[in-house]
Amino acid sequence: MAHKSAFDNLEFLSNLRQSGHILSQILQTLKTKVIPGMTGLGLEEIAQKMIREANAKPAFQNFQGYPFALCVSINEEVVHAFPDERPFKIGDIITVDLGVDYKDAISDAAFTIGINETSLEAQRVIQATEQALEKAILSVKAGVSVFKLGKIIEKEILRNKCQVVKDLCGHGCGWSVHDKPYIFNFPNRNFPDSKLFTGQVICIEPIASTGLGQIKTLRNGWTIVTTDGSIASQSEKMLLVMEDGCEILAGI
Repeated sequence: MAHKSAFDNLEFLSNLRQSGHILSQILQTLKTKVIPGMTGLGLEEIAQKMIREANAKPAFQNFQGYPFALCVSINEEVVHAFPDERPFKIGDIITVDLGVDYKDAISDAAFTIGINETSLEAQRVIQATEQALEKAILSVKAGVSVFKLGKIIEKEILRNKCQVVKDLCGHGCGWSVHDKPYIFNFPNRNFPDSKLFTGQVICIEPIASTGLGQIKTLRNGWTIVTTDGSIASQSEKMLLVMEDGCEILAGI
């Protein structure tokens, strides 16, 4: 793979930072709207309006045929669930995933939040992905292997008595919604030598469940759920890899 560095095009890098800023502001607003009675379609309407007002476009909509700006996954839904008319209920956990396209610079980030009084199990799985993400970010810099990041993420998720959803992973971003490299949430021995480089744009997104971590796709071809009905969480931020650390471009 040819190394694409955001530092090679300063105009693109500026647009990418703005894309991430727009996305982060929208996610922060959406997080305050995840309350009992709100719906995924209600969040979708807010997101679409805010994206338009920022002179940007939804990056996910029409990507490989996906019909919405947002993915809104509830409880046992892991990722890629369509926003719909189901009212959120006390005790639900909601994952909101969004991508923004600002002048062809793509940003991507996600959060999971519990509504009011959630179970200890729900709190644990959200904590597992949030802490795994934060610990992985601390290790990001040029030269670090994807294998090492996977090891850090898996260790933190297991420490919280949850399981990694191994069939899903983070990815390169910036120039497209999904790009190389794959950022696995476990130490994948098939990619032992994949290392980060300066100027690379990546999304790290720990994904975990309280059950076995196994998944299936529903009939709509998009919504991925746990096979055992256990609840799941996803935490995602987009990063710019630096020589000795990273810049968080998007995420809350």
